[in-house]
Amino acid sequence: MKIAHWHGGTKFTVDEVPDPVAAPGQVVVRVHTVGLCGTEIHMTQRQAEISPPRVIGHEYSGAIVEVGPDVERSRIGQRVVCEPSYGCGKCETCGLGAESECTVSQVRPGGFAEYAVMPSRTAHTLPDGLDIETAAMTEPASCSLSGLEMFEMPRDATILVIGAGLLGITSMLFALRRGAVRAIVSDPVAHRREFAGKMGAGTLIDPMSADLREAVAEATGGLGVHVSFEAVGAPELLADAIMSTRKRGRVQMVGVSPAGGKLPLAVVEIHRRQLTIGAAMSRGFAFNRALAAMPELGLEAAATTRYPLERVGDAFQAAARGDGIRTVIAPNGD
Repeated sequence: MKIAHWHGGTKFTVDEVPDPVAAPGQVVVRVHTVGLCGTEIHMTQRQAEISPPRVIGHEYSGAIVEVGPDVERSRIGQRVVCEPSYGCGKCETCGLGAESECTVSQVRPGGFAEYAVMPSRTAHTLPDGLDIETAAMTEPASCSLSGLEMFEMPRDATILVIGAGLLGITSMLFALRRGAVRAIVSDPVAHRREFAGKMGAGTLIDPMSADLREAVAEATGGLGVHVSFEAVGAPELLADAIMSTRKRGRVQMVGVSPAGGKLPLAVVEIHRRQLTIGAAMSRGFAFNRALAAMPELGLEAAATTRYPLERVGDAFQAAARGDGIRTVIAPNGD
């Protein structure tokens, strides 16, 4: 099979390796769609503490084509979305459903490949009404939901979302489902703002033509928002989120900042506002709940650009420019 190896920066090679074989308890998935995550973009920009060479890609869906000797053969042919990592499956954390937080072991089968092998339990059958391409967005949606499940949404809340990529959009959608009534979205890319408006944002801000903090103050009568989501992974934008949140509000860190990033803000500002700052890392306990909600989120138009595996480097450059909402790879050309 073909597999894309990442060698650092934006350098990839597409190589031939033996097809995977399902061991006991495992399945082989023919990969249909892989999304490009912001953290992986940071990796190609040398802003993440992850070393090459390796096979990356952790937002993917496909169909089961082979099962291990102790897995029901009825699974062959099932369309699935894949959890991107798995733990030991035996510890307390895994038993609670948070294998992404397992402290015993972590295995991450890379999705930039024609096939991937994983435990049967981490390949989830798609619910009715969810197409296989959109299903690949379940992992980032689960990251957004995991963060939201850490706190109770204030009643009739106004929220701010900084960054209208997939993490920002799914944070907004889940926040609206959990009781927020007004969403303010900031993004410098016009088509992303337009998409956010179609998905439910009531106020759109272009931070290139308006001061973000002033625009939020004007939109909220000087009070600030109840909850802000920084969904880019940029310390300076996290500072904007903090300064745009009203007293006793909450700031949720959704995007993962580059390694070594420093907050360009006096810490006393957090005290003055008496803020709660939360952060989610990975899908936590939320993957199954996010998957169940996916058919209702309306994300079918979010995969805006599709590249073959051989052009994975071009795909990363496009994603880094902010082209589209979610750039995806089609390893098998489907």
